[in-house]
Amino acid sequence: MSRSNTPRNHTFRDAPLTKGVLELEGEVVSDYLHVGSGIVDVVLTSDVGDLTDMIERILKGESLTSFASLNSMFSRPAHLLSRVGDRVVIPGSTIKGMVRTRLELSIPNACYIVDMQSRNYSQRYREIFKPDQRKRADRFPQVCPVCDLLGNTGLASRVEFSDFTLSGDWIDFFSSGSESYEVVKKGGKFSGRVTFKVKSPEELGMILWGFGIRSGGNKVVLLGRFKFQDRRFGRVKFTVKSLKVQGGKTMTVQDSLNSFVRAYSPRDFKEDW
Repeated sequence: MSRSNTPRNHTFRDAPLTKGVLELEGEVVSDYLHVGSGIVDVVLTSDVGDLTDMIERILKGESLTSFASLNSMFSRPAHLLSRVGDRVVIPGSTIKGMVRTRLELSIPNACYIVDMQSRNYSQRYREIFKPDQRKRADRFPQVCPVCDLLGNTGLASRVEFSDFTLSGDWIDFFSSGSESYEVVKKGGKFSGRVTFKVKSPEELGMILWGFGIRSGGNKVVLLGRFKFQDRRFGRVKFTVKSLKVQGGKTMTVQDSLNSFVRAYSPRDFKEDW
């Protein structure tokens, strides 16, 4: 079923918004998860004096072969997990991108803002999501359902995603070639919240769908590094811990999902390849 794009100016004039909060938990169900910070940690393992002597010899041209020996003076580069303070997190921006990408691929007539049309998809990505070459429709004020809810350039989002914070001691290191990766082990759980303002239960259902929440059992969502290259990485399953709606209105997870499916007949994917 294809729905026409929604004029945002009509949206706010005609439909009151319902505010609420979703509390969710994401459990790592693969062996490892790495959502990186972009920080690479390298530690000097030799005496500082030895390193200084080697650098001086190299600069003087006395020992050009010493370049190859420099690596032995340092630890293997370690790609670190994303953190806020001392807490390991999946950033809210990463969570939003994850949700939005699934919705753009699932909903007919949705824009491809996060999941841009590209020739650089991996083969695994193509096999799972089968992206079509739809025409983008992200011009204000005519916006697609995903942009209407999650915003785009010039449109504020009506949904806010917190960082998802890891609980407990689930950290390890995984070696790959000459480098290592700080990882969260299987069983690690992240908790976070989603604050929303929606026009209808189907919009709440849209958010839930993006997290892999399903009536017949929640689905695995691929996240983080190596998710398309290594079966041991990147599988997370989300569950709803609580739903609170303001203003005395009643919305349930089940009814919202059903409303969303009836309204959009979304595509679904098996990400657990």
